Amino acid sequence: METREELIRKITAYTGFAIKSGGVVFGLDGIKDMRATVRVILGDCSLSEKSRKEIVFIAEKKRVPVFFLEGLGDIVKRVNVKVISIKNRELAIQILESCQKLSEVKEHE
Repeated sequence: METREELIRKITAYTGFAIKSGGVVFGLDGIKDMRATVRVILGDCSLSEKSRKEIVFIAEKKRVPVFFLEGLGDIVKRVNVKVISIKNRELAIQILESCQKLSEVKEHE
């Protein structure tokens, strides 16, 4: 089983690829206004309860999974980023798999 650190490194790498390819939308307003297909939404654990509910509502409306991660700004290497969406299908699949494994690792700790 992969460690938490290895999974965070993978998520960081995949989101970096998505950013470089223009496949990321930053911020809640950007996600709300987005017309393109969203594959996965990632939020920061430090978000307020109201923002979390809004993100979950948007995710349900767009029928996409949502994961909340600690230190999303560090993962995407941008200050004060609290929510992003991934548009690239292949990268989203890899990010989803890593997030699911990460949640399993957290349950075993």
